[in-house]
Amino acid sequence: MILDAEQIAILKEILSRIDDIGEIGFQLEMCVDHDPGHSLIWDNGGTPDQDQAVELLIDELVRVLFYKTPVAGPSRRHP
Repeated sequence: MILDAEQIAILKEILSRIDDIGEIGFQLEMCVDHDPGHSLIWDNGGTPDQDQAVELLIDELVRVLFYKTPVAGPSRRHP
């Protein structure tokens, strides 16, 4: 997917927050905007708590990058 300057800043901020979780070997392997729909593939080798923290940050990234209108309610994982 092609990101604009604002989206790149958001991606960098989320990746920085993932980096703050610790040495978990995080890799964002694929990010595709199918419009409609999207695909994200990532991998990491953290503890269950670290994995959950990454999931929450990926959910945030998905909401910011892929939804054209604000999303209400709890976040959901979109593999």
